[in-house]
Amino acid sequence: MRYFPSQHLRDIRELTDCNNHTDAVWLLAEILGDKKGLEITKALFTIQRVYGSTPEGAIQIRNETLNRLLQISANEFKNYDQIRASF
Repeated sequence: MRYFPSQHLRDIRELTDCNNHTDAVWLLAEILGDKKGLEITKALFTIQRVYGSTPEGAIQIRNETLNRLLQISANEFKNYDQIRASF
């Protein structure tokens, strides 16, 4: 197992602190190289742009995607707890 880079932990924390949750999920998908997560967040960005906000259904999809990515992270990174806490 490897460690999740501390700079990425800071980046995710900063994004969530600024209410950019979809960007934070995208960043995790990018770091993991998860194509499905990247495609989903790309679609969510489009929905957010068109609606001007994030509809409840999109939030649900984002949370499902985040949970899946966190499960992957738990198997790959020793410092998973820090990743989870960043969100």
